[in-house]
Amino acid sequence: MSLINKVLKDVEKKHRKTVEDKNTEEDVLTGLSSPKKVRRQRSWNVAVLLLVLIILLALLIYSYWPLNIEKIEKSVIQEIPTQSIFQMNRAVPAAPLPQKEQEEIDHEKMLLIKPTIETLNDVAITTQEQLNVINLQLSHPTHYYVDHQNQTLKITLMNTQLLKPLTLDTTHTFLRAIHFQQSQQDTMVVLDLIPNTQIQALQLQNSNLQILLHNASPVLESMMAKKSVPLSPQQLAEQQYFNAISLLQERKKDLAIIALGDALQKYPEVKAPRELLAALLIERRQLWQAKQIIWEGLKQYPDYLPFITLQSRILMQEGNISGAISVLKQKAPSIQRNPNFYVLMASLYRQNGQYLEAARIYNNLTKMDSTVGIWWLGLGISLEALDQTNAAREAYSHALSCEDLSPQIRAYITQKLST
Repeated sequence: MSLINKVLKDVEKKHRKTVEDKNTEEDVLTGLSSPKKVRRQRSWNVAVLLLVLIILLALLIYSYWPLNIEKIEKSVIQEIPTQSIFQMNRAVPAAPLPQKEQEEIDHEKMLLIKPTIETLNDVAITTQEQLNVINLQLSHPTHYYVDHQNQTLKITLMNTQLLKPLTLDTTHTFLRAIHFQQSQQDTMVVLDLIPNTQIQALQLQNSNLQILLHNASPVLESMMAKKSVPLSPQQLAEQQYFNAISLLQERKKDLAIIALGDALQKYPEVKAPRELLAALLIERRQLWQAKQIIWEGLKQYPDYLPFITLQSRILMQEGNISGAISVLKQKAPSIQRNPNFYVLMASLYRQNGQYLEAARIYNNLTKMDSTVGIWWLGLGISLEALDQTNAAREAYSHALSCEDLSPQIRAYITQKLST
């Protein structure tokens, strides 16, 4: 690890020195010509350039306008989409790519592999005198972060999805309600607490996230007076979302897209169906429709990171890598809060030839969690592109020591180390 950090520092110094030398060289070359001579030369060049442009423009208008105006009108009319926004387009087979380009695409596919998605299997609530114990039963321990304001506790479980819809009875508990908000990757558990409730402990025990709530009020009438309430529009939309998830599991992607579209038409303010629908449309390369879905979402939630990430992915699919990076940089969260955001950014930097920036991100990711092999792989590929062979091999070796890599990726890294 010390070799990798040392190499990155050396590369950064060389990068800064190269930029400074280039600026100095430009200053020296500029100073070699006298000011008056430079001004006369520039004026003559500008005059000649303008004259040539005027002649070319006149010829272009004369030859192009009368012959092609009708053709242009027809082509524009043909480009206007007439099908529904939720149409099912068939994929068009593409011609095989050259071997080098195909290898680069394979690299990006490997580096954009998402971490294993865990599941929230169930929630158990145990009531004791002045104490409630809430156990979030997970398939595997996962990263999470907490937001506690007033009487609302929000726990975001990263890379975690609900195994099934959960309906919980909060009678005789310190909870007014408990509900779940899902994005494409994360699940937020929202606990609405009754007055005077304190969070005594919040800890991860094996695969359970345990929350201890304490309330010492002698009379808790609010607990006894709670009544069932009808589902909100958001909860109804979430039911549609789970229906779409079930359809996807049954490989009925067309029906899932239709269900998500119907949910948005009825409840456009919900996030999860919009996010999943946009992701499915991007996967099908129906980018125009995906743009409309994300644009409407960003109008309501301009700072919502999953929508921003999907907007960046659309730009990436269109080949606008610099634009995709710019979108992410404008709303970048902390790397601890959303590492997947930075995985995408690092991949974009690599595609844009900014290998040093990519290496910095992968290095920070591995410092945060050294057990994710795909991050070590990204670091190794970026260092290798910077001609830092020894540091790259160290990163590849770290990747092989991780347990989350597929056999295909392990074989790829082994081949790298054997050459």
